Amino acid sequence: MGERVEDTIREFAELHQGGRLAQDIDGEFRPWKLDGEPVPATAAVLRDAALGHIDGQTPLGVYPIADPAAAGDSLVRWGAVDWDVGDEDSFIHAVNTHCVLSELDIAAWIELSRSKGCHLWVYANEWVSARVMREAMLAACQIVDAPVTEIYPKQPTTNGGWGNGLRLPYPAIRPMGRQCVVRNDAGRYGIPVMDAYPLGEWTGLAHANRTDAEPIEALAHRYVRPEPVRAPSAPVRALRSHHEGDLKGLANHIWNNGPRRGPKGNYDRSAMMHTFACELFRQGYLVSSIEILVAHLDRRWGKKYSGREDGAQRIKELVSRAQSIYNQPSLLEGESRAR
Repeated sequence: MGERVEDTIREFAELHQGGRLAQDIDGEFRPWKLDGEPVPATAAVLRDAALGHIDGQTPLGVYPIADPAAAGDSLVRWGAVDWDVGDEDSFIHAVNTHCVLSELDIAAWIELSRSKGCHLWVYANEWVSARVMREAMLAACQIVDAPVTEIYPKQPTTNGGWGNGLRLPYPAIRPMGRQCVVRNDAGRYGIPVMDAYPLGEWTGLAHANRTDAEPIEALAHRYVRPEPVRAPSAPVRALRSHHEGDLKGLANHIWNNGPRRGPKGNYDRSAMMHTFACELFRQGYLVSSIEILVAHLDRRWGKKYSGREDGAQRIKELVSRAQSIYNQPSLLEGESRAR
């Protein structure tokens, strides 16, 4: 193995350190375990695994949050935003957010993701608080009004779990022109599918330009927290019980049977809650009642958001997206009934 190839693998591994490794098996993201034990995403372990990612048959992902430090904080070495709203819109959001970060002395890199859309990566020169990294990425998106549906890390602490992971760029097995980092000054009138950094050039630049903690912390202070969702009063809770008994049609079916099993055998709780919310809008429920019922459905079938620090806000966002989709004319003409 040549010296530059060794440097590339070392740099790639040091950039993507985290808590646990994942494998992308037949397009399904899952934890990587050996003898039943999870594989840590330390730099040393990643160096051994990266060659299989870059040149072999083992595409990797990483759960970013490392084990809590002695002080009780959860730490990361990278943050990312995942936009999946089509190549053109996603690239616009990525470039706008990249510009904000550059102005604040934070190096960022735009990757065309696996199917459509973009990832934007920020790499820290040292371990930083997961909460700080998350709020910095949220703040950058807020400044340019970019969507914040998928921000990594997705939570400030794992609460004893792993959190959420993300696929790494430059796997050997990938669609042509995808999962590679592109030059941010390209694509003014289109998506720069041909202007990607060669892997070795990109790892060298990204590794040399990792960001110190101070600019990330300063940006995190600009994050404007959303207004907390007020807990329902006793009369609203009583109304919720009444509404549960009144559920009809598809909403009643989802309430009693839970999520459907997907084509790979997994259960999609997000799709379940989205469809449930859309159906409640069709049946004429108030937004406040839908938020309460979706939260109750979540607790009933798997607790995707229940118990999380940002759980109430995530449910509020899910219901808002369902409302915006339901209000589109095409959905009113029948698409919502097909979901």
